[in-house]
Formats: sequence, C-alpha cells, structure tokens
Amino acid sequence: MRLTIRILILFLFFSNTIFAQKWETGIGVGLMHYKGDLSPRLRPLDGRPGTNLFLRLNKDRIMSFSFNAEAGRLRTNETKSQDKFQQLRGFSFKSNIINANVRAEYNFLNFRVNQANYISNWSPYTYFGLGGLFRQSIVLKANVTANPIPTDFDPKKNKFAVAIPFGVGFKKKWRGPWNYGAEFGSYKFFGLGLDRGTINDKPLKRSGVFRYDYLDGLGPTATNASDRLQTFDKDLGDWYLYTRFYISYVFYKVACPK
Repeated sequence: MRLTIRILILFLFFSNTIFAQKWETGIGVGLMHYKGDLSPRLRPLDGRPGTNLFLRLNKDRIMSFSFNAEAGRLRTNETKSQDKFQQLRGFSFKSNIINANVRAEYNFLNFRVNQANYISNWSPYTYFGLGGLFRQSIVLKANVTANPIPTDFDPKKNKFAVAIPFGVGFKKKWRGPWNYGAEFGSYKFFGLGLDRGTINDKPLKRSGVFRYDYLDGLGPTATNASDRLQTFDKDLGDWYLYTRFYISYVFYKVACPK
C-alpha cells in the first residue's frame, strides 16, 4: 500500500511538472556556409539558403531544450578565392544536406515564462548539442580539362556523420505568444567508421578515425602525388556554418480557476 501511494505521488509530481512546462515551435530561414578543403577561409558570398523547424521545451527562465531539423545547400568555387593556387586549381562543388539535432540552450537573462509574466523580454543565449548529418547529393567540377577530378572522389561515400552544433543566439518577445530571434552556429562533424587512409602507401597520422571530411566529397585520400593541383589539406576537416532568423509561437498551460 505504501509503495502504491509513493508511486502515485511520484506520478502526480511528474505529471504536474510535464504539463507545467512551456513548449515553443518555430521556423527559421538563413544562409549556410561551407568551410573545408576547397574553402579554408569563410567566404560570405558563398552562402546558400537554408531552412529549419524546431520544437523547444522552455524548462524555466534559464534553460531550454530543443529538437531541430535543418535542410539546405552548401557550395563554393575556388576560382572566386583570393588564393592564387586555389584559383589555378579551380574546383567547385554544391551539395544538399539534411541535419537533425537535439541541444541545450542557456539564457543569460531571465526570459519570459508566460504571455503576461516575464522578467526580461529579451535575452542572448548560447547552445550546444548532438545530432546527425545526411549529405543528400553532391556535384564536383573542375574549371579546366587539364585538371581532372581526383580519382578518389566518390559522391556516394560517407554520406552520414555525427554532428555537434554549437553557437550563440538572441531571442525577444514580440506580440502575445510570439517570439523572434537570430542565431549563428557552427557544426563540427565526426565520421562513422572512417579509416585513416594512406598517401604514397603511408598512413595519415593526423586524420583520425573519427574525423569527417566528405561534405565536398573529397576525403583525406583524395590526392595524386604526381599532380599538386589534386592535393588537398589532409589535416583540414569539413565544417558548415548556419546564420538564421526565426519566429516562434509559445504554447502555455492554461491555469484552471480554483
């Protein structure tokens, strides 16, 4: 009997906690930027559209947890680089990606908890999470016939990777239950079962079995020792960055009259 009462008390406690929590859903649009073998430095004009949907659980004024689904396109063109060697090599690529992740968010100010009651109607925040990437399709081109595509390029290889998103954002109360905000985030990737690869029959010591380097379809072994124009930085992993603006709608628990 005592065990039953304890279970009932715990059930009521957790039920009240769950239903007292505030849910928020929203949509965002922005620009995705690639950073990797073909673009070691961020090139703002390479940005391509991206969109995302999210469901956020506002645990309290300080902490939030969210699920995010993102889709967009990455691209770059070495002929637009300021580096003379990259201009001469002249590779370009475009790739469609899908990314899903969960993350924790920390509000630096006490952001609102319901439509009428709030301490601060805006707050900067930071976030960190874990998810997965799927590279849907990819096209790699060379600007001259004398510079062929590397023989190790494989558009079907290593489409999946573990994604670790982290970044900063800003959120603000708008009208009624509506919020708006902006974010800037980076995505670090780790491969699933990648081998180290070799160059000239020597193992790549610093590539690591977990590093992911295939956003552009060019992994650490995409090289030809007889042609420097086909040699890529084997120590440089691929990233992408996402700058977005979003609007969201907050659902609140309706307080019953006592």
